[in-house]
Amino acid sequence: MQGDIMSQETSEWLNSNVLVGFTDRRGKAWHYRADHQTPWDYTSEDGELVIGVGNHYPGAIPLMDVKGRLFNWEPITGPVYALNSNEDGTVTGPENFIAIPNQVRVYPSDDPSHTFWIAKESYTPHEYGDTLGNSLADLLDTSTDELGVSSAGLLKQRAVAWVEVSIPDTITTPEGIEFRPNLLATTSLNGTVATTWKRTVTETVCDNTWGMAMAEKGQTYKVKHSRYSNLKLADARSALEIIHATADDIEAEFAALCEIQVTDKQFFDIVKEITGPENGKEPTKMALTLQEKKLEQLSQLWRNDNRVSPWAGTGYGVIQAFNTWEHHLKGTRRGTTLAERNMLATINGDIEKNDRMVYDTMIKVLDNA
Repeated sequence: MQGDIMSQETSEWLNSNVLVGFTDRRGKAWHYRADHQTPWDYTSEDGELVIGVGNHYPGAIPLMDVKGRLFNWEPITGPVYALNSNEDGTVTGPENFIAIPNQVRVYPSDDPSHTFWIAKESYTPHEYGDTLGNSLADLLDTSTDELGVSSAGLLKQRAVAWVEVSIPDTITTPEGIEFRPNLLATTSLNGTVATTWKRTVTETVCDNTWGMAMAEKGQTYKVKHSRYSNLKLADARSALEIIHATADDIEAEFAALCEIQVTDKQFFDIVKEITGPENGKEPTKMALTLQEKKLEQLSQLWRNDNRVSPWAGTGYGVIQAFNTWEHHLKGTRRGTTLAERNMLATINGDIEKNDRMVYDTMIKVLDNA
């Protein structure tokens, strides 16, 4: 039973179109609402009726549920027409509609009135169930209990989708940092996201997504939406390291960052460098107000917040402060929820870019100290 199409990701949408796994070990998602845990059903590929309630799973999410609940429709492409009315302004029949060359409309098979995107004729939509569901099943060793689907969802009125595979248990580093390595598969039907497989890391203390190590070459595999792109999907496994190798890489990254010493003064210099006005531009009154608010919020995180303060005085604490601010305190655009904003930032690479910018600024400030 597919959720109703809405204009934005409301709580009802998140609790029916975003699936959350491993809740017995990780707890419920922050957007969980008991009154939004509604019954659902779908017919499996074997013709059996599958029923359930809500979007939270105590263990791994069955891939069958991801495909049956979220991906039970197909993207369709069709011609785009322009209206060419008669001289008197009237429309008398089909002859008044002229097909626009080299353009197609992308829409869902279960709602022909909805348009995802007007694309070039060469565009080939990647069907979610095959591209994300079946490809992940082929890429991962599904016979092991060590890996499973930890989350999956639809955003932007189903124009963006993802499936995340993870290990069920949390890893704790010698520095006391808790995290989980993930493999994220994502694509879109509106031209905003290429079909992508990428490694991510979620820090469990605050549910932030870590992007520093993931920005390195070789950590992401992308496929364009062209008519021949499906021939390359099987190559993704060779472009991705095994998910457990992510844990080793990120532990080393965390350890190195925790060895970097940062004083309170240096931290505030980093904050001012990042939040200050662009070079050569006179800040507006509103910009100064926002800068002061952000500086105050980051200072509170650095000194008093248990998601950051245990590592204050280190390079890891610096990046964690900014990462936590981006995930939990930064404002959202009207019509966009925090959960939607954060997931899209993870999908499109904004998290990696921001983490790298903070790191580069930190090194610059420390070198000039």
